[in-house]
Amino acid sequence: MEKISGYYSLKVISLWITNREITLPKLQRGFVWKPKQIEALWDSILRGYPIGALMTTDKKELLDGQQRCTSIALGFINPFEKQDIKSFLSLKNYFPNIWIDLKPSKKTQTQQFVIRVVNKSHPWGYQLQDNSKSLPMSDRRNAIEFFKLKQPDAAQYIDFLQENINPWDAFFPIPLSFLLSASIENEEKFISELKDKIQLLKIKTKYSGNQEVNFNDLNDNDLKSFFKAAKKANELILPEITVTSELLIEDSSSDKESEQANDPTLFVRLNSSGTAISGEELIYSIYKSMFPKSKETVENIAADYLSPARVINLVSRIIEVEVKKSQNLPKPFNPNKFRIELKNIDFKEKLNLFIEGKKPKELFQRAIDILKNGNNDFPPAILKQFVTSNINLFLVLLLYIKKQGNSLDLDVASIYVHILWFNKDKNKTIESLFRKLLNENKTWKEAADELETEKLLLSLLEPTRVTEILEYCSENLKPWDKEFENLKNTFSDYAEFFDNGTWKEFVVKIRDNKSMLLYAQREYLQTKFKEYNQFENLDDTNRPWDWDHIYPESWVKNLKQISNFVKNWFNTNGNFRALSYDDNRSENNHFSPKKRFEKDQNIKDSFVSESNLKYWKNLQVKGIKHGDNENIKIFLHAVTGRTTDIYKEWYNTYYNKHSSLNSNI
Repeated sequence: MEKISGYYSLKVISLWITNREITLPKLQRGFVWKPKQIEALWDSILRGYPIGALMTTDKKELLDGQQRCTSIALGFINPFEKQDIKSFLSLKNYFPNIWIDLKPSKKTQTQQFVIRVVNKSHPWGYQLQDNSKSLPMSDRRNAIEFFKLKQPDAAQYIDFLQENINPWDAFFPIPLSFLLSASIENEEKFISELKDKIQLLKIKTKYSGNQEVNFNDLNDNDLKSFFKAAKKANELILPEITVTSELLIEDSSSDKESEQANDPTLFVRLNSSGTAISGEELIYSIYKSMFPKSKETVENIAADYLSPARVINLVSRIIEVEVKKSQNLPKPFNPNKFRIELKNIDFKEKLNLFIEGKKPKELFQRAIDILKNGNNDFPPAILKQFVTSNINLFLVLLLYIKKQGNSLDLDVASIYVHILWFNKDKNKTIESLFRKLLNENKTWKEAADELETEKLLLSLLEPTRVTEILEYCSENLKPWDKEFENLKNTFSDYAEFFDNGTWKEFVVKIRDNKSMLLYAQREYLQTKFKEYNQFENLDDTNRPWDWDHIYPESWVKNLKQISNFVKNWFNTNGNFRALSYDDNRSENNHFSPKKRFEKDQNIKDSFVSESNLKYWKNLQVKGIKHGDNENIKIFLHAVTGRTTDIYKEWYNTYYNKHSSLNSNI
């Protein structure tokens, strides 16, 4: 049974959450709204549009409205005041701030009020006319320069405090809380209070030039529409629909234990028209409804690398292998399959015992330690890529560790990444690996040798040989991806590598895999982002660096008659470097390679070897054209040489770390 039990203003809702007067059922997911959704909600609120009802239980559990309530509460936060708030429902640690532009000269067709969201990973906000896109690097660089003036002790941009940031692509932005906290007793008083608050702001934006935003350019008429908007926001109420908590109890006469478990069906139905719920999220909701006491345990299993929903899916597949003695790698669970398996008492009990015994945490940590391959200073961002880029491969690793215990062969990490990066048929390779390791009791080295024999993995050339071939191509201007017969004749001692597209496929793998580049630059990343993994709360950028071109993009883009050799290698690892937003702000994107590498620290950070540096310093021609063979050769030597240096770094320090690993060619 349901009933209308109350009506709540936005102010009451904001206090309702911060004072913890309402809780989330354990089956609820986290905060998933993107900045553009927050902005759209507040545009609707200020226009007086209805934004729906809230649904709670008689125990004050919020069933429907978490995303809206959290976004509403965020609008009342003043970034210049200290907040004694540890969390908004599921949003923890760092809260986005919401601003509003009082006089934008541009806006999207759907906006009446230009709301601006800034957060930890985008302290400068998003594009004004397309709020789903990041700002261009030039804007980010200028924003960082200003924010640094306000907080010079910030080691990197993700350390900026909320009181020192503001939206950059805006004209007259102020915190939304200024608007919401001004008196709406009458228009004159509202404008007077708002002006008093605004005069305290010392900010710059993209459009204010070298000066602070001059809010004196706003007149009373500019602010009148905001009085009406603030009144609409103040008068807006959300009805509360209350349902009995029994609606969350699953009706299951076949399983008495589940009679007191929450049923996620209502939750899913309520959210079906909002942000889509993934199958894994629903499975995790089902799990929490069955085992509510395990929520904290699950969230601590692999918190730095995998979501709780992904952990439950992986652990369920591990238990399925154990229960069913599977001969094939189990497929990911979908909600229906998970419900069915939970009716199997053996599966259900083993799943719960495995998690409650905290065995998954030990298992996952062991897998992470193995993937470090002895590198204690391994940047978490690279490890995360190892874990998440192919979850089936990570599952095979977990199953192998669980089976073998501590008696693991030393080649596991090296071959794991070999499979991850040099895989020819992903699904077939991992299925075959599962059978060889789990059913046939092979070691990783034995399994990898057989996979290579079966042509499921690319054989790997030693770095010296890669260097030799690419230097030959660069010096003689031979297209590496076409001159197979000439290369086969020239390098006849391993001619088979030029058959069946092997050479071309191999070069594509090493020149385009940015994870290999990150590994080469790991010392720089570790210095800049020691604890960086990802930002947890908003669906946002997943890295605090840019892929910077060493040979500048402006020297190639939109220019005519550029050499095909230059075009072919321009957007590859050899010409890219990971560069933090902080460092990028201090460099001009039009600098020549020689100018970029005037400082020894830049050379080291960019992973440029001494032998390779001479070519980069000789690259001073903008737009290398067809026929300019001298500069084409210099460019190719610079880029292909750095490509092989990047490959060599991984091959020698990670892949070939143990003497039992030797290339077949």
